[in-house]
Amino acid sequence: MPTNGFYNVNEVYTEKYYQLPQWLFTNEKYKDLSNNARIAYALLKDRNRYSIKNHWFDADGNIYFIFTNKTLADMLNVTERTITSVKKELVTHRLLYIKKMGFDNKIKQNLPSRLYLLKPVLSAEEVYNNMIQEEVSALQPRGQENISSPAQVPSALQPRGQENISSPKNEASALQPRGQENISLYLENNNLDTNKIHKDTQLDFSSKEYSTKEINEQNKDLVKHAKEYYTQTDTNDKVILNTKALNLLAMWVRTPQELNRVVRIILNARNSVLTQLDKKGVKNAEYILRIDGNQQQDPEELKALKELGIETDKLQNEITNTLRRVLNAMRRMSDNETDFNTENYLFGAFKRMFADYAEKVIEKREKLQSEWN
Repeated sequence: MPTNGFYNVNEVYTEKYYQLPQWLFTNEKYKDLSNNARIAYALLKDRNRYSIKNHWFDADGNIYFIFTNKTLADMLNVTERTITSVKKELVTHRLLYIKKMGFDNKIKQNLPSRLYLLKPVLSAEEVYNNMIQEEVSALQPRGQENISSPAQVPSALQPRGQENISSPKNEASALQPRGQENISLYLENNNLDTNKIHKDTQLDFSSKEYSTKEINEQNKDLVKHAKEYYTQTDTNDKVILNTKALNLLAMWVRTPQELNRVVRIILNARNSVLTQLDKKGVKNAEYILRIDGNQQQDPEELKALKELGIETDKLQNEITNTLRRVLNAMRRMSDNETDFNTENYLFGAFKRMFADYAEKVIEKREKLQSEWN
C-alpha cells in the first residue's frame, strides 16, 4: 500500500479549487498563452471577492486589483520576472488592463496601478461550443463517446459505461502555494457592525455543506418549482419557457444544472437563427423570436406585434411541442442504441424550429404589408 496517504471522501468535499476556464485551452485566440498566464488569470478571477471586500471597484462598478509584482510572484510561486512576462501576455491578449494612477501630491508618492481583469472576446458560436464543453449534458444518450469535450458528470438519462476522453479539466492550480486563502493585504473595513456580522455568521450554501439526501431533496424542489422562479437573469422577471414547457422538463431532468443546460441550448439555437436573420437584413428580428414565458406585454404591444405577424403564444407552443418531440426521439434512439450527440441533436432541432417559425412570420408579415399597400 502507498505510504503517502489517500484522499478520503470526507476530506475531498472541504477542498477549494481555482477554476481554469476551458476557453483558455480550447479557444484559438488564447491557445498560445503560457500555463503561468492561465493560472494567473484563474487566480485573479478567484480574488474578485477580496476586491469587493476591499472596495476595489471604480465609479462604474468595475472590479480591479492592487497587487505588486512581488505579491503576485509569491502567490504563483514564480519569479517577479515571470510575473512581468505573464502580465504582458494577458495585456497582449486583452485579458488584463493596467491603469496607472500617477503621483499623489498629498502623500508624495506614486499610487499603485490598478489591474483590471477582462472578459474574453468570444463569438456566439464560440460561447456555445465552450458551454457544450464545460457543462453536463442534460440528456446524454447511451454509448456516446465524447472525444473532443471535457469529462462530464453523467446526467439523469446517461447510462453506465460511457467513455469520456477529455481535454483539460478544471483542476487546482499546481503552482498555488499553501496558506494563500486569506490574504491580509488591504483587507481593512471600517464598518464595525458589518465586521461583527461577518465574524459571527458565514453563509455557505455550497454542496459540500449538505448530505447527498439533502442535495437530492433541494434539487427536486428547485426543478419542481422552476416554473415559479426560473428567470433569464437575476435582474428581471422574464421567464424563458412557459409553465407547460417547464413542467415537461421537470419530468426529464433531475437537477437545476440540467434544467439550465437545456434552456441555454434552446437560447443558443434561437440566437444562432437571430444572427442569420440580422445578416439577411430582416427587420425586427428580435421581436420575431421573442421568448417570454410570462407573456406580460401590454395590450398595445401585443397589438403592434400582431400587426407584424407575430403572436408570442404560438412560439411558446412551438417550443413546448418541439421539446416533447425531441425528448421522445432521443429516448427512442437511446433505447435502440443509436449513436448520436444529445446536445447537438437538441440544438439542431430547435434551430430548425426557430428558422421555420421565423420564415412563416416573415411571409405573414409581407402578406399583411402587401394588403395594407
